[in-house]
This record gives sequence, structure tokens and C-alpha cells, in this order.
Amino acid sequence: MKRFGSLLRAWRTGKQLSQAALEEASGVGLHMVGYYERGENSPTLETFDRLCRALGVSPSQFFDGPPDFNHQTTGSNAQAAAEDHHRGIMR
Repeated sequence: MKRFGSLLRAWRTGKQLSQAALEEASGVGLHMVGYYERGENSPTLETFDRLCRALGVSPSQFFDGPPDFNHQTTGSNAQAAAEDHHRGIMR
């Protein structure tokens, strides 16, 4: 879950959105983006789809990370998540 959260944070900040703005744009409940980003909860597939739409990315693009993702998250678990995705590993 923390890997997903790191990717979500990278996309959100890359799009210059606050957590509240992403929650509003996606229809996600209050404070849920923060829970997802901290790895305290994981979204349903429906919620994940709404988050991707609000971010303007496809689900597969989401797991690739933003264009400068590798530079933003050097050595983080988020980079490992993107690499796992490319290998077909789900955790």
C-alpha cells in the first residue's frame, strides 16, 4: 500500500494538486487521499479509476509514474512499485 501511496503523491504533486483538490475532483471522501498516500488504506478499483481520471492518467500510466518520477523518488519504495509493475509483480 505504501508503494501505491508514493505513486499517488508523486502524481498529485506533479499536477500541483492539494489533497483536498484531488479529493474534490475525484469524489473521494474527505482525508482519504492522505490515508492512501500514507499507506493506511487502499482504494477500491472504482475509486482508483476515479483518482486516475482526476489526475488525467490511465491506470497503466499511473503505475509507470510521472515523467520525472525516477528523479523525484530516488531510492524510494515508489520506484520499486513501478519496477514491480513492469515485471508483473503485484504486492
